Amino acid sequence: MAPQFPSAVIVALPQVGHPLHEIVNPAEGGPAHMTLAYLGEFEKWTPEEIDQIRTELRDISTDAYQFTDTVASREKLGESQADVLKTDGAGSQKIRDVLTNTEGSASIIARVEAAARTFPVWIPHVTLGYPETPAFGEPDFTQITFDRLALWIDEDREEFPLEQPEIVHSDRVNNYLAHHGVKGMKWGRRKDKLPSVDARRAQRLRTKSLDELTNKQLKELNNRDNMERQWRQAHPNGFTKGRNLATAALATAGLGVSAYNLVKSQAGQAAIKSGQELFKKLVK
Repeated sequence: MAPQFPSAVIVALPQVGHPLHEIVNPAEGGPAHMTLAYLGEFEKWTPEEIDQIRTELRDISTDAYQFTDTVASREKLGESQADVLKTDGAGSQKIRDVLTNTEGSASIIARVEAAARTFPVWIPHVTLGYPETPAFGEPDFTQITFDRLALWIDEDREEFPLEQPEIVHSDRVNNYLAHHGVKGMKWGRRKDKLPSVDARRAQRLRTKSLDELTNKQLKELNNRDNMERQWRQAHPNGFTKGRNLATAALATAGLGVSAYNLVKSQAGQAAIKSGQELFKKLVK
């Protein structure tokens, strides 16, 4: 029987088959996982609030990629002397930031987490065991990849898969596949820069019609669009800089052409002649 969780938590789950699963002792802490957000006592929530939390977590997982943390150390943590693997938080911190972002108080997960928070600093870690229920072995890995988020409410546990990072095929790999394999297989290297959860969410919202957007989504999308516009204005790329220079050059050229045409016109010639006569009078 799985251990009961009288409080609700949002966790990240390691990939199926990862060796971490083999050494974690689930007797007290449950199966291998990393707690991302402690949500407190779920008995205080209404069914509507639970549905909102599930919906919001499903949206976040839809827009997020699988992530990998590197193991930093193995230590004893807390009064219970839990045996834990601390990680560098390279990927987990980004997901937690999305979950706990209280800006605008639009996120029910962020509001609930902030109200239930018991520790001022979050430490990314995976619990292997406790003194009474030790781990089943020694870790022989340096990285942990998480491919699912999950909402654990007592014995009710729902998982939300994360998307696999996009694969960029090199020419060498594509040429090999053309002769020896199926082109399009997910071989190659991961993109160095993946869009953030917020950017992916904005991209998904832009595919919806105005009638499909809720007030919350519309506000979120407008805020994102305004921030992107301000950033582009403050950080113009090469094309924008070139366009601005070309516009300025054309404007300057236009002034030059206008001045030349004025000088050649009858009015311009008359003004020049009047100026010359006035100058002669002044210098006498």
